[in-house]
Amino acid sequence: FSHVIMPYEDVEVAEKVVPQIIFGTLPALGHLPVSVSEHWQAGRGLGTTRLQRLGYTYPEAVGMNSNRLQDIDAIVEEAIEAAATPGCQVLVARKGKVIFEKSYGYHTYEQQQPVTLDTLYDIASITKAVGTLQVVMHLVGTEVLHVSKRRSYYMPDLRGTNKGRMQIHKILAHQAGLVPYLYGDLKKVILDEEGRVKEQLFSEDFSATYHYQLAEHLYGADWLKDLVWDTCVASSLRRRDWLGRYNHQYSCVGSYILHRLVERLLQQPMDQFLETHFYAPLGVATTYCPLQKFAKHTIAPTEEDTSLRGAVIQGTVHDPMAALYGGIAGNAGLFSNAHSLAVLLQMNLQDG
Repeated sequence: FSHVIMPYEDVEVAEKVVPQIIFGTLPALGHLPVSVSEHWQAGRGLGTTRLQRLGYTYPEAVGMNSNRLQDIDAIVEEAIEAAATPGCQVLVARKGKVIFEKSYGYHTYEQQQPVTLDTLYDIASITKAVGTLQVVMHLVGTEVLHVSKRRSYYMPDLRGTNKGRMQIHKILAHQAGLVPYLYGDLKKVILDEEGRVKEQLFSEDFSATYHYQLAEHLYGADWLKDLVWDTCVASSLRRRDWLGRYNHQYSCVGSYILHRLVERLLQQPMDQFLETHFYAPLGVATTYCPLQKFAKHTIAPTEEDTSLRGAVIQGTVHDPMAALYGGIAGNAGLFSNAHSLAVLLQMNLQDG
């Protein structure tokens, strides 16, 4: 062997430490206390450095209490009994170390598919932080994007609209006057008077024209994405306060504007850039359109949609506006699990 890791005993501590040395979450510091052969002499040891990867340890090692963390079990059990959720994942990390990681319950109330640590969830608006914002920060860090600039500086096609003069940092701070959401406006276009989807916009079968999957047997026309964007551009702004400013109000619309902006600057789809520069290098199970990569049974269902899709939503984005946009949107669309989110967030805590 060219390299050997010597843990001495088959005990729990060694089982937890050795893999972390292999993957660089812990450094190798040991040296042989005795001589084994002419080649392996006492004092022999190859030191390695910690690669700043998220590791594992006991709560007390980072100043937390194991007994206190056990209260999480009771809280989750209460939530499951109250039908607040059929199951979930909980992960606690501190100072770069995971000190609690556990899955609970089932995918649905029928209790057929248990939740595991690998179960994927629709992470909804967390997409804004671990998707869209990651790209924005990358572009700011490489000085391709300056958040003090107005929107139209990067997208001249918005000049003359009420979105053109918006400063990007105001959009990021939800202080640009954008309305919170626009699905109510979109419903008037995509649904008929009886509340059913218009046949010319949707199909039960995948084709070159209908290739945006909204549910298992529902595909949207390719021009739906343009419809959503045009609705965002045409949307009105909120009223200013008495000082002539917009107060803070959370808005999903700003994420569509940022999505469009970063793709213009990247000259590349945002999901491809995220996969290449963030998710694949980090080895995380975070992705848009998970049915293209993962088996359906590994993804937790979100809800039964009785209006737009008339089906249980599983593996396609729950947010209807993001679904109409093709499932890859600035405000929603990412699927992930607790462990993958912990890795992404630890990377941010370490300044990227």
